[in-house]
Amino acid sequence: MRSVIEGFPVAIAIFDERGGRSLLASRRCEQLCGGAHPLRAPELPEGTPYARLCEPGGRPLLHNEMPLVRAVRGQATTCEELWFHRPDGSFVPVIVSAGPIRDDHGAILGAIASYEDVTHYTERARLREEWTSIVAHDLKQPLSAIAAYAGMLSRRPEAADIAGWSQKILASTRRLERMIEDLLDASKIEARRFSIERRPTDLGAHLRAAVELAAAERPERAVVFAVDEGVPPVLVDPARIDQVIGNLLLNAAKYGDPIAPIRVTLSRRGAEVEIVIENRGRGIPPDELPRLFQRFQRLSSGESSKAPPGSGLGLYICKGIVEAHGGRIWARSTPDETTSFHFTLPLAGG
Repeated sequence: MRSVIEGFPVAIAIFDERGGRSLLASRRCEQLCGGAHPLRAPELPEGTPYARLCEPGGRPLLHNEMPLVRAVRGQATTCEELWFHRPDGSFVPVIVSAGPIRDDHGAILGAIASYEDVTHYTERARLREEWTSIVAHDLKQPLSAIAAYAGMLSRRPEAADIAGWSQKILASTRRLERMIEDLLDASKIEARRFSIERRPTDLGAHLRAAVELAAAERPERAVVFAVDEGVPPVLVDPARIDQVIGNLLLNAAKYGDPIAPIRVTLSRRGAEVEIVIENRGRGIPPDELPRLFQRFQRLSSGESSKAPPGSGLGLYICKGIVEAHGGRIWARSTPDETTSFHFTLPLAGG
């Protein structure tokens, strides 16, 4: 067995939970861990350096979250991205797969896990996202100039047709600006450099203002708003939450039945608040719901063909913003009836 795991190019560890120890760990595994032991085991002498497995971002996994420990309980892990936190403070990104080892009768004897170093791939992804961010940032300067000159043209009284042309230029410029902002936000989320500035916020008043703005921008679409009594202030980035609400309201207006009102509700759910934006319409096909919050995803059927084109980043950014606040976001849809988007935000201390 030692010969097999040492000859394999991917790091291997075999674990016996009953004995509370790592039975075998290949040299490649120890290399990934910076020469330390790949697992903290009870039989190790006190003070023995070991590497901690962490979520991407650095949060150490709890004992029962470890792939090997889950595998001993019969829960397999396939290609999960994690980090090894070495004793010297550095991190190594790895792809982990783990599964139980069973005897002839199906009883679990232990578990085996593989760890593949993906530093090269994550660095390439980081450079790609950095390049996207730079390009998007550099595009903003000429767009600002175009918008400024188009605005000057629209104010010239001597040529009525110029005013019409300039309005089209301004509209296209604003659309490009929104797309560039989306690219910037998406690149920050992907590179885990997305930041928020929290402050106490009356979410009820905030939602009411967003609903009133949406009604002013699209007076043909009725919006009904309801808020529970006693919803306390939440600690959020108001501008970013505005971005989520605005995007979800825009989607409801674009894809919903134009004669049916959009419903917005705010409720307290234990240690968090839940915001729901619901519309009536053709809905979202069930097979597309799981992909809805991925990058560059747009509906391929239904009323999406009638909707204005977009970047396919809006819901991906909404997910990034909500998760940066420690919340959750999801969608529900009943074809030809209702579609609702739900997101939660934790209460302070919740």
